[in-house]
Amino acid sequence: MNKSISFGKAVFLVFIVISSFQCLNAQKIDAIKSDSVLSVLTSTNFNNTIIDGRDSAMFSTGHIKNAVYIDAFSENLTESLENYLSEDTLIVYCTSNRRSKIIVENLELLNYKGLIIYMQDGLNGWKANEFDLVIPSEKK
Repeated sequence: MNKSISFGKAVFLVFIVISSFQCLNAQKIDAIKSDSVLSVLTSTNFNNTIIDGRDSAMFSTGHIKNAVYIDAFSENLTESLENYLSEDTLIVYCTSNRRSKIIVENLELLNYKGLIIYMQDGLNGWKANEFDLVIPSEKK
């Protein structure tokens, strides 16, 4: 009976060690609302990337300052996201949730190691809070 207990303990320890290594290599995802995202952007010297996952027509109607446009439905999504894999932190948003989730899933598939801040209420929440948007001017 002591051998089975020792074997069980050994299996448990191996499980813990393997789980620990997996946690070290996994990125962290924080799902927060737009008011908390604004706090991140204004309370620190945030110099990482903000990804707007909407299409170009939506992006041109207004976006968060310094956001980069990466259409979540683009066939070049993977290649576009690869440019940001070395960033420590990425903020991801779209209008509501759908496109952001696609981007987050793709970052996971690409083994992104940094922090993903996922804006839960999307640009709809940002607008509802009446936070500033950058609206590109029309070319004359």
